[in-house]
Amino acid sequence: MASYLIYVAAAIVILLLALILRDRSVYLDLGSEGTVLISYRYSISGKPDAIRKKGRSYIPVELKSVLCRGEAREWDVAQVLAYCLIIEDVIGPVSHGEIIYANGIFSVPWDERNRAYILEIISRMRNGENRMTLETWKCIHCPYRVDCGR
Repeated sequence: MASYLIYVAAAIVILLLALILRDRSVYLDLGSEGTVLISYRYSISGKPDAIRKKGRSYIPVELKSVLCRGEAREWDVAQVLAYCLIIEDVIGPVSHGEIIYANGIFSVPWDERNRAYILEIISRMRNGENRMTLETWKCIHCPYRVDCGR
């Protein structure tokens, strides 16, 4: 198990360094260093692991210490789309988001379809209708846990 964790940590560090060297990183949160970004327009906040800038667009990056199984997990996609919404509102234009798993990188386009998708999820969460995560331990600090029933 320890060798697996070392592999995962090494893979994440290597991928992150490659991304930072490839493009300019404008924000990096490795622990408690980052700042919580707040969108008052949408009444949501978040703290992405990194924000890169390519050209005039910003790219939120989320690091996951798990292996993916062919495609990005739905709740990870929703998380990076929420970051896209926040960043677009408070910083500037967003082209896409990235989810980096221990064994791969997924690009999530920021387009009208995905904007509508994340706005619908946010609406459902506020109404207690949507449970994005199957991992109930993540619900401990969620501001919607009372409405969700978990």
